[in-house]
Amino acid sequence: MQFSVLDSIGLDKDLFDKREISVKVVSLDRDTTIFQSGDPCCAFLIILSGKLRVEITTKSGRELLLYRMHENDTCIITTSVLLNHENYYAHAVTETAVTAIAIPADDFHKALALSHRFSHYVLTGYSQRMSALITLLDKIASKDITYELSCLLLHSADAQYVIRLTQKEIARETGTAREVISRKLSMLDEQGMIKVQRGKITILDKDALQANVSV
Repeated sequence: MQFSVLDSIGLDKDLFDKREISVKVVSLDRDTTIFQSGDPCCAFLIILSGKLRVEITTKSGRELLLYRMHENDTCIITTSVLLNHENYYAHAVTETAVTAIAIPADDFHKALALSHRFSHYVLTGYSQRMSALITLLDKIASKDITYELSCLLLHSADAQYVIRLTQKEIARETGTAREVISRKLSMLDEQGMIKVQRGKITILDKDALQANVSV
């Protein structure tokens, strides 16, 4: 058991010795759905290693990336549904193999009552992630799609300037409809900045694409 991690967030070994709460370490394979919209929340997760993404599907069917979770991260949506005794309204999928500490829902509430340090840890993480979500919403409301797309292409290119992302993945990463991405990619292709081919995109004019980012 990862007692060093647990002790650092206010769940010291004394709580386990008294059998006040229980936790377990879970291992998840890549591309595992951790939760989806409508699911009840069974546990509070603390990521020990690996990476996962949390997304929401809009009424129009668009998948919007809310945030990613890495080592030591917790999930604001999980915290929200646990505190409000609700079901999930988003979904989470592992992008790599993930190891995490899972605290069952009932024990999560018990830990909040028993440990001030744990309560502080949960609420601080909630506050920080909420600030990031507000920033994301502001970014979506005022975004320049060409700027966002150019940034993503430059960041995702390999040494040969090839990007191996599908249009669906690009739309998810940028929080944009797939149809919009298709039009923008066609525009950049016509301008000679990129070459769109089946299964890949190749940057032909990096300086021109960089100029979209520098504006």
